[in-house]
This record gives sequence, C-alpha cells and structure tokens, in this order.
Amino acid sequence: MSVEALPEPVRQRLGSATRAVIWSAFLLRCGQSAATVIIGFYLESLRRGGVRLGFDIGPQHFGAAIVASLLLSSSYFWELLVAPIMGALSDRYGRKPFIILGPLIGLIGIQVYPLSGILGVLFLARALEGVSAATLTPATLGFLADTTAGTNEARGRTMAYYEIAVLVGIGSGYALGGFMWQALGIHAFRSAGGLYLLSILVVWVWVSHTWQIRHTERIGLADYLSVMRQPRVLRFAPAWLCVTAVIGLWFNNVVFQLAGPRRAGQLLTGGMTGGQVSLIMGMFVLVLIVGTFGWSRLFGRFRFKTTIMFIALCGMFVVCLDLLVLNHRGNDSIWWFAGLLPILGISIAVESGFTPAALAYLADITEDFKADRGVIMGLYSIILSVGAVTGGVAGGPFAQAWGLDGMIFLTLMLAVAAMVTMVLLQRADALHRLASPTQPKITPESSPAPA
Repeated sequence: MSVEALPEPVRQRLGSATRAVIWSAFLLRCGQSAATVIIGFYLESLRRGGVRLGFDIGPQHFGAAIVASLLLSSSYFWELLVAPIMGALSDRYGRKPFIILGPLIGLIGIQVYPLSGILGVLFLARALEGVSAATLTPATLGFLADTTAGTNEARGRTMAYYEIAVLVGIGSGYALGGFMWQALGIHAFRSAGGLYLLSILVVWVWVSHTWQIRHTERIGLADYLSVMRQPRVLRFAPAWLCVTAVIGLWFNNVVFQLAGPRRAGQLLTGGMTGGQVSLIMGMFVLVLIVGTFGWSRLFGRFRFKTTIMFIALCGMFVVCLDLLVLNHRGNDSIWWFAGLLPILGISIAVESGFTPAALAYLADITEDFKADRGVIMGLYSIILSVGAVTGGVAGGPFAQAWGLDGMIFLTLMLAVAAMVTMVLLQRADALHRLASPTQPKITPESSPAPA
C-alpha cells in the first residue's frame, strides 16, 4: 500500500515525524563525529604525556597510529553485531522505542571516555557508541522506507535528505570537535554528550505517530536469515562494502595523520591544530552536503539508481588523483591549489551521490519484503560497519607505512573493486528485470497499521 493512499491528516503527522527522525539522526551523527575528533586529540595528548599507546605481539610492534585506527573502528564492529537484532526487533515492536533508545545508549557511552585513559575503558565507550548507532539506524531507515512506500522520486529525495542530515551531522561534529577540545580539553566529551540528549528529546516530543507493516505471526531467526540471503541483497552488498571501506579508511585515520608528526615529502600530513583539522574536515563535508543536495534534485532524471552509483565512483577516482598531486605539490603550490581545488570540489560533489542512491536502492529491495523492512534496512548498518572496520583497520598499517599516500593508494584499490562489482550488479539487475519484476515474499504481512 502506498503512503499516498493514507488519509491526509495521517500523512501530515507522518511528514512531521519524518522530519523529526531525520533531525535525530543528524544530532546523533554530530555527537559521534565530534567524539571521534576529540578521541584523536585525546590519544595524541596521552602520547605526548608519556603514555605508551602501542603494544607488541611477539616480534611485531603495533604503533600509536594502528591503536588509534583500531579504537576508532571498533564501534563499527559492535554496530555490525547488533544492527540485525535491533532491525528485527523494530519490525516487531515498532520504530519509535528504538529511535529513542539508540541516542540514550550513546549518551551513556560518551560519558565513559573522560573517566580513564586506559585503552580498555576507551574501547568500552566506543562499543557503547556502536550499539547506539546499531539501535537507531535500522529503525530510522525502516521508518523512512515505510513512509515512502509506493513512491520513487519521493523515496530518492527522502533518502538524500537523510544522507544530507548524516553528512551535516558528521561535518558539524568534526567542525565542533576540534574547537571543543581546544576550549574544554577532556571535558569536551561531556559537552558532546548534549547532542545525544537533544537527539532523544526531538523524537520524544515530535514523533507521536509511526507507520509500518506489521507481522501477522511471530517468525524466527531462520526467516530473517532467509531475507538476508536473497540474491538481490547479496548482489548489492560488495560495491557498497568497498565504498564504506573508503569511508572508514578516511574518517578513522585522517585526523591522526593531519594532527600527528610530519612526514617528509608529504605536504598535507602532520602538525595541524584542532582548528585547522576541523576547518579542513568541515569544508570537505560541506562539499559532500552540497553534492548530495544536488543529487537529490536529479534522482527523477535517472531510471536506474545503479547509474548514479557508477557515476559517483568515477568521481572517486578523480578525487584520489587530485589529492595525490596536491600532497606532492612543489614550490609553486599556490598555483597547484588554484588549479586543482575546484576539480577536487566538483569530484567530491560527484562521488557524494553514491550513498543516497544506495539507500534508495536498498529501500526498493524492501518492496519485495514489506514486513521485514527493518531487517533489510539494517543492512545499511551491517555494510557500513563491515566496510568501516575493514577500511579503518586496513588503513592503519597503510597510513603508518606511507602516510597520506598510503591512504590514497588503498582508496584507489577499493574504488577499482567497487567499479567491477557495480558493473556486475548492473548486468544482474538487467537480467532480474527481464526475468521477474518482483521476488516472492518470505514472511506474511497484514495491512498497514499505525504503530
């Protein structure tokens, strides 16, 4: 049943609830990214204070860069484990309780960081942040898929707005995190916790009504795994996994590279202050936001969302090449900047189309399994987590060995892999459309009902 067939008062309430849910996601991501920046500077302050952040396993030494990478990536590991469970529970018990519970867990977690400089305590806090995202994200995306049922352009636009909210949250958090650390030091963690509290209040006050497909009978884990193993789901995962690995690679390693020790021959690496790092990251995410907004107005012009994802990957290649040249610019650096920065900005805007297109594509898959939207939309957290952990952890050794160059080369390898899998996905989708317009439903469903 299409949302457009619902009574007008219900649609209006759902519209207000949709905006509140998107705001909640913005606030949560803002708090998380601010904490990520603060952790990077906190680890650097511990290192300068004589705390040994590295560790040895046999003859192998793991330095501070690898420890930072492991810590910041660990939240995605917990998001991966918990997201399928929370997505399934939101299908059964409704979206709102989990949209509130997620930020609440994060609020608790972020208060743990300043309690100790012991790595075990920091990993515990990071785990709570992962559980927080795993609780909120599947319920939020399941709700957005519910409220765009039966639409195409509106679904793409809504998912783009969600992605814009996430990007604005990440960008705002990165912009705030450095300044928070400079102004408040270790107490910046407690200040960032206020963003989690606001995320809870927005949903508590403005979301009084949600709408979703309800199950007519209780189903078990085997049924959920059957949904997750569907061919369309499995074909889609590899390309997005590569792109999320790129996200994890950069967001979990770039702060330590920019703020840490300088590296000879790489002019973009090392020695930057909190304000400089926040400015760079804020500008980067601002371009992503502008690009995503532009893509949100273009969704109706593309018949297939895989086309948008393919174009976005082309933009990623140009970004890598541009950064590589900038990192090794010569004495005439001002002219390199003048010539390459506009190209870099346009390319970042182009690559920003991948994630909203991927979200809309995933929501389209749920039309075949309306009763299990939360489970399938939970794939967003699963793929994001696996990719972010893989990219973040793999990026540590690359960054430690070759600095920013290593991160760029790893990004190029992942982009090539994503491009190959995207071509295979386009061919498989073409065959799928010729064979059958829909897949059989795995679970029974009833009529839509307020939750």
